[in-house]
Amino acid sequence: MAERRAGLRYAVFDSSAALLRYIERPAAYGFAEARAACCGLGDMNAKIGCTPVSFYCANRTGYVFWDFYHPTEATARMLTAVAFDGSPPLVFPVNIRQLAAM
Repeated sequence: MAERRAGLRYAVFDSSAALLRYIERPAAYGFAEARAACCGLGDMNAKIGCTPVSFYCANRTGYVFWDFYHPTEATARMLTAVAFDGSPPLVFPVNIRQLAAM
């Protein structure tokens, strides 16, 4: 991309690949639950999003997902850390910290 645009600097973050790592090996990243949502209703708390009558997990830092779609704060923090300080193949050609220093 930079070859076509002189002076262009960029960072690409493969957030899907990073998130998939947490889902496939949750314990390796400090999570206890990667399939069920922390908050919601129905099967795995994923049929209906959070409502005032939803089940809320006791330890949301142990869950990858807050509801059927959104990551928990713990997951978002980890994804942000990878974007800022990660390396290929998840972040390339440079990470955000390196990009900001250019």
